[in-house]
Order: sequence, then structure tokens, then C-alpha cells
Amino acid sequence: MKKAFNVAQLERMKEKTMGLTGEWREAFGDPPLTGIWFIWGNSGSGKSSFVMQLTKVLCSIYKKVIYDSMEEAVTLSFRRRLKTFGMEEVRNRLIVLPNEHYDDLMKRIEQKAAPKAIIIDSWQYSEASWRDYKKMKEKHCDKLFVIISHAEGRMPRGRSANSIMYDADVKIYVEGYRAICKGRFTPAPGSFFTIWKEGADRYWGEKQQQDNASEDYEGADYEDSDDTSEEGL
Repeated sequence: MKKAFNVAQLERMKEKTMGLTGEWREAFGDPPLTGIWFIWGNSGSGKSSFVMQLTKVLCSIYKKVIYDSMEEAVTLSFRRRLKTFGMEEVRNRLIVLPNEHYDDLMKRIEQKAAPKAIIIDSWQYSEASWRDYKKMKEKHCDKLFVIISHAEGRMPRGRSANSIMYDADVKIYVEGYRAICKGRFTPAPGSFFTIWKEGADRYWGEKQQQDNASEDYEGADYEDSDDTSEEGL
């Protein structure tokens, strides 16, 4: 049986937070240093660029950050993102693992001096299960895990990824170069981080035009149907 708490005890509890600032805080609030972040999005949405930007921020917060590049390893595209986002500035804090197997990653983070922040990119390439996830979360509750996932439509791809999304503390859906916060620390409904302004402005501007055109078409169709009904009478 687990320990129970009263309200006064809960109010006295203190938990260290990331201390995010600026646009990061506006988008994601100030989450604790431990827990689960879950990021998903379709190909071409800006997800990989966002993850690299987030990695740099995490490197400024934690002494060491592990990035297990299971999907890309250390391909040219991955190395170019390192350069694009100035990861040289945090080179002494970032540990890149080229496609390390999930089981080996778990053994690595069990070591006494293991980093407290771990990025798994991507969950589908890890071939891990929901049971593996629950075991990882329970055993390493003193760490932060950032899990990247493929998407199918607007939802994560696969049953275990869907389950993790619902369980995660910070949920981030990436679309049209925006990282949209859907987690428990959302500072305001619909808050988002702009990954690439020019691309985001173009994407969401075009989307708004399409939505407006669709509404206009549906309205016109409705009016036509009314006219036809009246003529029939």
C-alpha cells in the first residue's frame, strides 16, 4: 500500500522545474526536471528541427544529455542539423548515440553517473513496447525522457505510441513548423512554439485560406439547397 497525503502535505511539496524562459516558457510553461515529453508529427512538419532546438535548450539545463538517434544514426542530414542550430556551443554536454539498441540504452542509463535527460528518436525504431515504457518510467523516475514519434494523420503511429501520448506530462504535436503544446503544463490553450517563422506563416496562412474557402462553399451549397426547396414548394 502506498503512502497517502493530505492537502497540507501536498502544498508543502516542492519540485525543481526547468526554469524555461522567453518563447519556450510561453509555449510550454515551466515543467519539472523529470518526467515524460512526447513529440509527434508527420514528415516535413519541422519535427526534426524542433527536436534539435529543444535538445540545445536541454543541454543548457542539464549537465549531460543523451540523444539516441535510432532512426537517422549520424547521417549527413543529422549532422547538418547539428551545424544549423549551433550545437557546437553545447558540444561538451551532448552525447549522441548512433542507433543504440533500446536494451543497451536502458543499461547505459542505469550507470551511477548517467545523464538525467534522454532523447529517444524515434519510438517506432526502438521496437519497445508499452510494457517496456512503463518499466522505464517507473525505474528511472528521476530522469527526463523525450520520446519522438511518427504520426498517422494527427495521432501518433501505433498503439504503444498512442498510450504514451496520453500518459506523457508534456505532449507536443508538430504541424506546419509549429510545435503545439497539448500537455499538462500548457500555459494557455493552443500555445505553440514557432520552429521556422517563414514556413509557419506560409503554411498556416494557406490553411486558413483553404478553411475559409471550404466554409464559403458549404454556405453557398446550403443556400442553393434552400432555394431549390422553395421552388419545389
